[in-house]
Amino acid sequence: TKTVSADTWETATLSDRLQILRTLRQAGNHHQATDLLQHTWATERSADKVKFISILSANLQIADEEILEAALDDKRKEVRRAAAKALAGLSESAFQRRMQERFIKRTKLVNSGKKEKLDIDIDIPPDADLTHDGIDLQKQWVKSGLKASRFLQIMAFLDPSFLEAHFKRTPAELLEIFIRSEWAVVLIQAV
Repeated sequence: TKTVSADTWETATLSDRLQILRTLRQAGNHHQATDLLQHTWATERSADKVKFISILSANLQIADEEILEAALDDKRKEVRRAAAKALAGLSESAFQRRMQERFIKRTKLVNSGKKEKLDIDIDIPPDADLTHDGIDLQKQWVKSGLKASRFLQIMAFLDPSFLEAHFKRTPAELLEIFIRSEWAVVLIQAV
């Protein structure tokens, strides 16, 4: 794949830029692709940013993290949501670590007689960091309330392999543990 200049990128149509980005990424030239995208990111329309993020999402690389993290600060909700969803798919991202830290802080595996269950502190106060990471503070995703909805969103962003590694349990064992929790409905919806 030949190198694409910043001038070519800037003067290309949206359709051409989408194809250039797709081609560069398929050829494994992820750094040039994200460099070009960063060059014009601030001037892109929101709908176009979502399209670019969609292309990045098809073959995520750690090199994409910087532009996706910047997209979390975009003024448009649809861009922030697309970026959060993409970052959730990048297991080594800072975004994923932040979600894991939130989850760990709010959960504890406890013995309930002969069986284990997951104890959850659902009291998640709204803050700017949650909003930054794509958590919708006002949308009630479950009947259990806004706090449960915030927890559900955090958990839904987690890489499933994190849960297995963190608890040192198989998916089937985790499901059994989740079912015994008082927040079973929320946990099952999240996974």
